[in-house]
Amino acid sequence: MKPRRIDRLIGKIRIPTSSHLDERISDLVSRPHSMARHRGVGKILMESRITKPVIAAAIMIALLIVIGRFGPDMGSTAFAEVCQNVIKSETVSLVLRASMQGEPAVYIYEKDGHLMRSEFTDGFPFKPGINVILSNSLSGDYLELDTENKVGQYFTGNLNSDRSPAPSLYETFKNFLGLPDYTVKELEERKIGGRMTKGYKLSGSQETSSVWVDISTNLPIQIEIEGTARDGESSRQVWTDIVFGQPLDDALFDFKPAGYEIKTFDRTKGMQHMSSAVMMNNILKACRRYVNDNQGQWPGKLEELLAYDLPPDAIEKPIKTCIYLKPSGPVTETTIILYEAYDQWQEGINVGYANGQVYFLKDESEFKKLLLSD
Repeated sequence: MKPRRIDRLIGKIRIPTSSHLDERISDLVSRPHSMARHRGVGKILMESRITKPVIAAAIMIALLIVIGRFGPDMGSTAFAEVCQNVIKSETVSLVLRASMQGEPAVYIYEKDGHLMRSEFTDGFPFKPGINVILSNSLSGDYLELDTENKVGQYFTGNLNSDRSPAPSLYETFKNFLGLPDYTVKELEERKIGGRMTKGYKLSGSQETSSVWVDISTNLPIQIEIEGTARDGESSRQVWTDIVFGQPLDDALFDFKPAGYEIKTFDRTKGMQHMSSAVMMNNILKACRRYVNDNQGQWPGKLEELLAYDLPPDAIEKPIKTCIYLKPSGPVTETTIILYEAYDQWQEGINVGYANGQVYFLKDESEFKKLLLSD
């Protein structure tokens, strides 16, 4: 970006001075992943109300400079202003669909830039019964709710501060400001739902987004995202019914909802199970290689897998913590090969099958039934 253009941008900046903006700037400076990693300096700066407008200006200038990377087709600072308006909004609600005419898949409510509630009309994928999820991107807290049976599972302590069951509008527009190798082009005006809008098309190597902004509010009212999923298939999302600034009841983001039986997820045990699952998966892969090299015969003991480039500790631990079952005859996809040893059944165990997959079984009776079927 040329110096003269930066000067013009600085001249156009209007520095708002509100208590809400002060809090949002303080939040940005204090976040671990922000540019202000030296908390001592950030605290000193933010304690002064005189320096806050200066910092606000610096943040806005930085955002505008980043936007300059999108290229000359973008024109002026219009899209940067849209992004700023979104990030500064206290609340937002929207509906996520797979297509413009599709049925609502998720209702999303966001507040203060870090609280999020996702309501799934057909339940959360891969977790039957779970239809509401709350997340706090600052603390990493995460709550899964079964609203029919009034039960839930609470994950605490930064299990994964980036985990999110559905896309966040706040984070999406923050990402728009820092996306590399993207171009932004202005689209012709068009009327959506009786409101005149201006469009912006963001094009990248794997994804294209069309953002339609209400001209009167300078806030997005519809977003269409097309891209390629990890499995190579095309994907499409349409965000509609976007409403900013609407009061949202604090109860929507209550991590201790009244009338629910909430179980707390033990992060330490959870990490242990995840680590064990990865280890067991590596062993099963080595077993399949062994079978291919030995005319269909399975190893007599796990130590025989050392010849398949597995580190010694990857074998030593399973020997102590897992039970290996050498198949004595034909195997199927549900034939159990490996499972975590236990004295007393608690929350569940990892079970490894002949097809190389590892699953966490919570029901002991189901595990014993599978074990007997072999």
